[in-house]
Amino acid sequence: MKDHPFPEEVLLLTAGDGRVRPGRLPELLSVVQADLSLRLQEYREQHECAYEDDHLVAFFVAADHWLAIADRLGFETGAVDATRSAHARLLVGLGADVGRTDEFETALDVQDCVVIEKTAA
Repeated sequence: MKDHPFPEEVLLLTAGDGRVRPGRLPELLSVVQADLSLRLQEYREQHECAYEDDHLVAFFVAADHWLAIADRLGFETGAVDATRSAHARLLVGLGADVGRTDEFETALDVQDCVVIEKTAA
């Protein structure tokens, strides 16, 4: 069982960018997901919710937010770039499902996002 909410298509597109080895990407996304899920309430209080359904919640974050995540998790540049890209791709895909693709793409021109999988309490 995977420990992240990213569909295979997002993994393939992100891995195709060559920032990290394809086999490493799921591991990185799982590490980030574990970290973010512990901070879900903090994100709810401090960031704009971009999207939410029964399983996922996405927040818009400042453009430098991923640098703080990288520092916290000890990620090198390629790892943080790949995970940031996967989160953005997932949000755009979610936007396509609800007719908000253009809105999310435009928003991602000036800010980043994180997508957090909700876990059963």
